[in-house]
Amino acid sequence: MQCNKGLFTLDECEKKVFLKNPVDESYKVVSIVFKGKYGIVRKLIHKKTGILYAAKSIKKQTLTDNWTPSIHHEIAVLQKCKSKSIVRLHEVFETASHVTIVMEYMVGGDLQSIFEKRECLSEVETKTVIAQLLESVRILHHQNIVHMDIKIQNVLLSKPNCLENIKLCDFGISKFLEPGRVVRALQGTLDYLAPELLKRDQITLKVDVWSIGVLTYSLVSGYTPFGVQSQEETIRNITRGIVKFDEKLCGSITVGCIKFIKSMLVLDPKLRPTVDELIKHVWLTTGKRSS
Repeated sequence: MQCNKGLFTLDECEKKVFLKNPVDESYKVVSIVFKGKYGIVRKLIHKKTGILYAAKSIKKQTLTDNWTPSIHHEIAVLQKCKSKSIVRLHEVFETASHVTIVMEYMVGGDLQSIFEKRECLSEVETKTVIAQLLESVRILHHQNIVHMDIKIQNVLLSKPNCLENIKLCDFGISKFLEPGRVVRALQGTLDYLAPELLKRDQITLKVDVWSIGVLTYSLVSGYTPFGVQSQEETIRNITRGIVKFDEKLCGSITVGCIKFIKSMLVLDPKLRPTVDELIKHVWLTTGKRSS
């Protein structure tokens, strides 16, 4: 496994583990989860075991020279970062027409589903989510991998409405930060983008820290701190980095929670805490249950 411009590349030996038979020989499609320009995500059931899986399938004819490496990179990251807090890779199929990545299926869907019935999470519930998410991201960061797209839709639930045993997913635009090499890219979801990405500055692991700050704010308030209807104004808000805690949205949020969020939403990435430091933050550790 090698790296090129922030992306892992798979050698021929690693590619040999790709299965060449059609996916439908082993799996039956249950439903379509998501359909996009470049591919489709389906819920599958294994014909022999009856176990449910999620499968991302991409048509090769839609792939450009930029997309093929990103698919191999995502597979490589899933292979390297095996953990109970990261969605698990099961197997990969490659035929003449498609590449299909089969992963574990999370019955609860994504964290966004919680907000279909509620405006926001309680502060205690937010602690539960963020503490687990930080453990997921720590695994990546200890291998110099930055996720680049931490957001509510990429946090998966093990059961509907259950905030225990959550997992991080979607590593398609993640980057490996090789020592001595500068990586720049404007990728991700606008509301969660760190200001240095908009300025085309060097990517660091602190990009994820900013996104976790945005996510924490969103969970306790129901809104993103910088997003507005106008894309231009959203960009302006992000690059200014002014975080407001409106009384109507955030009236019940504690001072400790506000300090936790503000520590991450700092314009200079060097001044943001590391994920290891955040895990030890007093807001997260206060009232934490002993294991």
